[in-house]
Amino acid sequence: PPALPADDVDHLEFSLDALPATPEPAELCGVLDDALAAREEIQRRRVHRWDSGDGESELVEHLVRYCTQEMHFARQDIVRLYAAVKTKPFVILAGLTGSGKSTLARLVAEAFGATLSNGGFRRVAVHPDWIDQSEVLGHVHPMSNRFIPGWLAEVARDCERNPDRLFVVLLDEMNLA
Repeated sequence: PPALPADDVDHLEFSLDALPATPEPAELCGVLDDALAAREEIQRRRVHRWDSGDGESELVEHLVRYCTQEMHFARQDIVRLYAAVKTKPFVILAGLTGSGKSTLARLVAEAFGATLSNGGFRRVAVHPDWIDQSEVLGHVHPMSNRFIPGWLAEVARDCERNPDRLFVVLLDEMNLA
């Protein structure tokens, strides 16, 4: 079974420590309810390990389930994004401000296992003041004469070192740049 996050474990230990030696049934029920709620939250956050034997339709269903657990996205939009990503590695999402484009891109990445915490997902705010490639690709430090990689060079290096992992870069707010 998956381990509980530290916050949930601390909360449960605190709840158990607060019980008297012979607790009342109502007190036990409260602790049990907390434990069940923590378990449900863990199950909700769990990333499904998809296997090619599961088939593409199961992959799409997992993607739809994952992306609709936090926000309401139309199934058709999620499936269209999946088809676009499958067809081309560079996809532009267009829509009104606040319509969830960035959130949907992040959720799709997470559904495939690319997260901020594991380094597989990177959100980069596009700046209108990008006048050269140094922030993106990198530059040579004038004092040490060493190459300082930019964010894209770092992602490319990570991709090269981990060819079996998925990496997603979200270039956010391109329309404002």
